[in-house]
Amino acid sequence: RDRDGYWAGQARGSGDTAEGVAAFLERRAPRFTYTAGPSA
Repeated sequence: RDRDGYWAGQARGSGDTAEGVAAFLERRAPRFTYTAGPSA
């Protein structure tokens, strides 16, 4: 199993990547929504 591909997909699909970039550009703390599932 390709771990890098798996986690890249998780990052793209969660919306947290966009939130992290927006928070960085706005110089504020990010509001991440990711929660680990049972297999994490």
